Amino acid sequence: MKLNPITTNQKPTIYEFADQFEVLFPGLNAAFMLRFAGTMLRIHSFMMLTESYFQSAGTSKGRFIVLVRLLISKSPEGESISSIRPFYPISNAALSGILDTLERDAMIERLPNPSDRRKVNIRITEPGRRFIMGFLPKHLQNVKTMSAFVTNEEISTLSNIVQKLIHGVELFLSKETEYTDPGMRDPEAPL
Repeated sequence: MKLNPITTNQKPTIYEFADQFEVLFPGLNAAFMLRFAGTMLRIHSFMMLTESYFQSAGTSKGRFIVLVRLLISKSPEGESISSIRPFYPISNAALSGILDTLERDAMIERLPNPSDRRKVNIRITEPGRRFIMGFLPKHLQNVKTMSAFVTNEEISTLSNIVQKLIHGVELFLSKETEYTDPGMRDPEAPL
């Protein structure tokens, strides 16, 4: 499987500009900001690579997640969109687009919601079930191969860090806190 090359083992060139940032923004901890930005660029590269991986397998990350969620459904009446959303929290428009392409490819079907006529349920079809059942064993082996460079502890640590970053952004966006609290993370500490 050939993926689009994205260099991930080199520091992004933004690190070369630490001195210029210090001059432009005196008092700003440019080294921390650039380490943080470099980390975000690596996360972005990882997300691009995983999307390339799913595309090389003839699907997308969104389609994969929706099909897996529907595969594990125990409801013969299908799942409401609101029960799918927590597994892939994207915009309504983006989720609608994924569902449209899955329906177009006959991998899902839309059914009337038995408890609310204004809503629809989504159910995996037999072609959708065959696709995801054929893809999952190979995918799980691929994940094992791709993650051979990291330990379970490192994955756990990464997951915790990303969750903290998500929480921080959510707090910032909700305007519930200001980030001038001296109890927040010491920017001089290594990442």
